[in-house]
Amino acid sequence: MIVTFLFSFAVLLVYVYIIQWYRHEWIKYRGFRPAEQGAKVPVSVVVAFRNEVENMETLIVSLKTQDYPAEKFEVILVNDHSEDGSEIKAMELCSALPNFRVISNLIFPGGKKSALETGIRSALNELIITTDADCTFRPKWIDILAGFYREEQPDMIIGPVDITCEPGFFGKYQEVEFLSLVASGAGAAAAERPIYCNAACFAFSKSLFVQMHDPLNRKVVSGDDTFFLHAVKRMKDKKIRLLKSYHAVATTQGFSTVKEYVDQHRRWVSKSIHYRDRDTILTAVTVFLVNLCVFLSAALLVTGLNFWLFPLMFCGKALNDYLMVRDYMQFCRKRTSLAEFFVFSLMYPFVTLWISISGMVTGYQWKGRHNNPPVS
Repeated sequence: MIVTFLFSFAVLLVYVYIIQWYRHEWIKYRGFRPAEQGAKVPVSVVVAFRNEVENMETLIVSLKTQDYPAEKFEVILVNDHSEDGSEIKAMELCSALPNFRVISNLIFPGGKKSALETGIRSALNELIITTDADCTFRPKWIDILAGFYREEQPDMIIGPVDITCEPGFFGKYQEVEFLSLVASGAGAAAAERPIYCNAACFAFSKSLFVQMHDPLNRKVVSGDDTFFLHAVKRMKDKKIRLLKSYHAVATTQGFSTVKEYVDQHRRWVSKSIHYRDRDTILTAVTVFLVNLCVFLSAALLVTGLNFWLFPLMFCGKALNDYLMVRDYMQFCRKRTSLAEFFVFSLMYPFVTLWISISGMVTGYQWKGRHNNPPVS
């Protein structure tokens, strides 16, 4: 039993150190404010979509109303074998917008990675910004990203992401959990040790992309953004920068059903066994172990073998996580109470372990396609 206690304490200490390091780096990282005067950088925004007919109009309106000269940016919408009329809807909405193009991913059976590559290679400009079809943006979104690229001259930009969810317990749980993940990624990037990013707000130079062999790791269905990040991270002469600006936030949509939520998380799990980045692996293993220790300490509590390990593990982890996500939520003009967060934290280890294990066994359904369990 003493070995269990010592191991749990050690895991908790490592976990607290990593998360508080990320939090410290996020807090001290300088927010970006573009110079008032500066040349407008030509931009290509690439969006790969499949079965997004319900989101298409909102997406296009959000992009066409950007506070950026229309002659200085293009939007490339890449249809990835949609089956719900998304392509027709996109073409109708873009017909009067000369800087918007709708093209098709001709690779069959296709997938987001091949669709993105099709769009990127057809782009006319050096600065590529990717996002997702269910996202919306503030009017200065392109302007801030382009200004950051102009002034900082990075090879890759990790942008901030937020989420909007339906009211209620399930929606709030999604919001807090998602922003916890985003906050950790932002903190790691601020520390110049990026571990993952989100294609909803992601930018890079086209010349960087085309010079690399398979930067998106086509053999793995998911993870186009993070695999690309890891590939560039290995290139020591390349500059990866976090963009910290409220006006650069891309807001994605949460899920209305538990099944969609579970499938998304199984999709995330499916790519994790292919990671080779040491920072990412260390963080992922530590997170898995601390959740496992919380789960085991709960089992000891229920069986009456120990009554103090679970309160210590749970409160230590939950308070540590709360401080991290609170700071990022404040950046997004949001908040969550400590009591509310503790309730979600009670669920999280059990939900995470179940999804991780079941995803490895059953695979998942995504955008009308079934994906088998991952094979290393």
